[in-house]
Amino acid sequence: MLKPCKKIKSKICFPLLVSSIIFSLTFVGRIYVSGKMVQENMRLKEISSKKIELEKEVSRLRYDDIKLSSLESVKERSVMLGFVPMNTQLLTLDITQSPPLALNSIR
Repeated sequence: MLKPCKKIKSKICFPLLVSSIIFSLTFVGRIYVSGKMVQENMRLKEISSKKIELEKEVSRLRYDDIKLSSLESVKERSVMLGFVPMNTQLLTLDITQSPPLALNSIR
């Protein structure tokens, strides 16, 4: 009578053992995947904050570029460098001299 009881016990133990192993592997796998997802999420947040900082800097640089390339800024800078307004039409440009010389009238 003991032999049939052992057969029944072994028929139940094997599937239970296999199920336990599968459950354990699945559980460990889920924990590993969750940890990786947390790491990726943190990395994405860091990249997103860097992206926002770079977008702000690009906006500031565009503003500076627009401000510095405006006609008023160019005119102010040219006056500071000693340029004077032209009263006559430019006839020639002598590029053989250093620096090149613009001639307003015929010599």
